[in-house]
Amino acid sequence: MNMHMSILPKKSGRKELTSLQKTGIRLAFLVVGTGAAALCEKRRREMAWHHGAKMSALWLVPQLFLVVAGEAFSYGQLELFITEARST
Repeated sequence: MNMHMSILPKKSGRKELTSLQKTGIRLAFLVVGTGAAALCEKRRREMAWHHGAKMSALWLVPQLFLVVAGEAFSYGQLELFITEARST
């Protein structure tokens, strides 16, 4: 089973992702962004320790892009909370 197919809307007439799927996508982006930040920081520390060199701030762009892309799905989490709070 393809991983990307499981998060797409089913053929049941839905034209958008559910709020739970949006929340899952958001968390996936945030996990990958945090991993990218850890790798970037590791490289920065190694460069500073061994070579005394400084890194460009452009190394922050990929990790910030991933975090911002994840935050774009934060509305789905808010929507999930509101729907679940109404049902109880």
